Amino acid sequence: MLAKDIRKHSSTAIAANALTLPGQWLGSLRLNWAYNAMGGRDLRLDILRGFAIFVMVIDHWGGASLLYGFTGGNKFWVSAAEGFVLLSGLVAGMVYGKIASRENLRAAQIKLLRRAFTLYKLTVALTLIVTAFAVITHSPWADDLPLENPAEFIFNVITLHQVIAFTDIPMLYTFLLLAATLALWFMHTRRALWLLIGSGALWWFAFSTKMYLPWQVNGGYAFNPGAWQFLFILAMVIGYHWDALKSKLNWVPRVSAWILATLLVALLIQFYNSDITFFIQLFSSIDLPNLLYEAFRKIALGPGRLLVTLLFFAFGYLTLTLLWRPLSALLGWLLTPLGQNSLYGYTLHVALVGIFTVVAPRLPVQVTEIEIINTGLQLAAILAIWILIQRRVLFNIIPR
Repeated sequence: MLAKDIRKHSSTAIAANALTLPGQWLGSLRLNWAYNAMGGRDLRLDILRGFAIFVMVIDHWGGASLLYGFTGGNKFWVSAAEGFVLLSGLVAGMVYGKIASRENLRAAQIKLLRRAFTLYKLTVALTLIVTAFAVITHSPWADDLPLENPAEFIFNVITLHQVIAFTDIPMLYTFLLLAATLALWFMHTRRALWLLIGSGALWWFAFSTKMYLPWQVNGGYAFNPGAWQFLFILAMVIGYHWDALKSKLNWVPRVSAWILATLLVALLIQFYNSDITFFIQLFSSIDLPNLLYEAFRKIALGPGRLLVTLLFFAFGYLTLTLLWRPLSALLGWLLTPLGQNSLYGYTLHVALVGIFTVVAPRLPVQVTEIEIINTGLQLAAILAIWILIQRRVLFNIIPR
C-alpha cells in the first residue's frame, strides 16, 4: 500500500512539474544564468565591444569565410562600426557623466579633450605609417593617394583632410569626442532634449543632402561624421541617464523583451536573405530596392540602419543579461580583453590586414578563395591580437 501511495504521489508530482516546467526554466534563466553586477564596470558592454572587434577583423580581412553568417560579411544592414559608435557613446555618457557629477563639468570636458587628442594623434600617425607602408610595398591602398606633393599631403593629414584605408575610423572618433565635450554641457545643464533635437536635425541634413560634414575628407568615403554623430550622441544621452532609465524600465519583463527582440532579429535576417521579388510586386508603386538602399545607406547612416543598430544592441544586451553565465564562460576569455582594449585591437588589426593585403597575392595559391584556409587565417589574426593584449605588447605606445 505504501509503495502504491508513493507511486501515485510521484506521478502526481511529475505531472505538476511538467506543467510548471516552462515557468521554472524561465525562472532559472533569470536567477541562475543572469548577469549580476560586480562593481562599476558593466562587463556586458565589454563583451559586446569585443564581439564588434571580432566582426571587424573577419569582415575587413575579406575573402571566403565560414564566419560571415555571424558577422554579416560587411554587407548586412548593421556592421561592427555601428556597434563601436553606439557602445563608445554609451560608455562616454556613463563615464564622463559621472566625472561631471562627482567633480565638475570642466574636469570631465578636459578628460574628453585629452582622449580626443589621443585619437587625433593616432589618426595622424596611423595615416602616415600606413601610407608609407603602402607606397613601399606597392599596396593597392596607395593607388588613389594624391602623393604628387608630399608636403601638401602631410599637411592635409595633420588637418584631418586626408585619410587612408581604415584610418577614417579614428578620424571619426576624433570628431565625435570633440562633439562630446559640447554634448556633455547640454546634458549636465539638463538640456538633453535640445541636444537630441539639434543632433537629429544635423543627421537628417547630412543624410538628405549627402553633404560631408564638418568638411570634405579625401579618402573618407565610408563614414560621414555629420550623420554618424547622431548615433553617438543618442547613445551618450542614454549612457548619461543610464541608472534613471533602468529604474524607469524596471517594470518591463526581461524574458518577454528578449523573446520579442529575438523574433524581430530573426525576421530581419530572414527578410534580408529572402528574394524580395514578391515584395517588389506587392508594392509595385514604390521603388523598393532604391528605398532599401537609401534607408540602409552606410556612409550617411540611413534611418533603417540606425533602427537596426538599436535593435541588435537591445538583442545582444538582453541575451548577455539572461544568459550571462554560459556565454561569459564560453566567450568571455576572448571577447572581454578585446573589448577592454578595443582601440589597441583596432590598431593591430590595421597592421595585420595591411600585411596580409601585401603578402596574399604573392602566395602560390589564392588563400582568400579557399574557405577553410582563409577562415583559419581570420581566426589566427584574432588570436594574435588576443595574445598581444595578454602580453601587453607596446601598451605604452599604442592607445587602448
